Amino acid sequence: DKNTRAKSYDVYCKGYNGNSEYQLLGSVSNLTFKVSDLQPEKTYTFYVVAKNEAGISDRSNEVEIITPKVISNLSLEQASNNSLRVSWNPVEGASSYYVYNYDGYLHSIVEETTALINSLRVGNAYTVYVVAKDKSNVIAASEIKSITLKFQSKPKLSVEKISSTKFKLKWTAVEAANCYSIYEKYNNNDYKYLTSVEN
Repeated sequence: DKNTRAKSYDVYCKGYNGNSEYQLLGSVSNLTFKVSDLQPEKTYTFYVVAKNEAGISDRSNEVEIITPKVISNLSLEQASNNSLRVSWNPVEGASSYYVYNYDGYLHSIVEETTALINSLRVGNAYTVYVVAKDKSNVIAASEIKSITLKFQSKPKLSVEKISSTKFKLKWTAVEAANCYSIYEKYNNNDYKYLTSVEN
């Protein structure tokens, strides 16, 4: 029945961008709405109305949230070719810290202010944020930071002469590398790609 079934929902917020009056944040057809760009340690109040061809419903109940304070000095440092060290400043009252990637995947829960994330891949970008909790609630959250892992060493190249027209190239292995690309430069010309060799 078009008169009883909601087609969309309008989400209103008071406090968004410092506005002391309710403002429309957006409309959705499902039952969830993601709010971003909130400021730390601020109060926001929300309500929702349902809409269909027949009109608009009464307001929902109001929900108030207070955003947590900020975890300062979040740092991402490459520890090896396949690992990342995360560190941050301690938060008063925190009993544990939850380390997440941007998609919300929980990497680890720690009591210290550092965490090591392993089993990563060179060349990939990783995005991390940290949430501090007391025994039951979130009390602080960090900004979101990203880092792209790079090789921490390079191959050492040597040449073995086989004949007057043949040479063998040899190099030292690089941790986490699964392929090596070979380039050649003749006289003063630019380097040109020759081939790749799998590890």
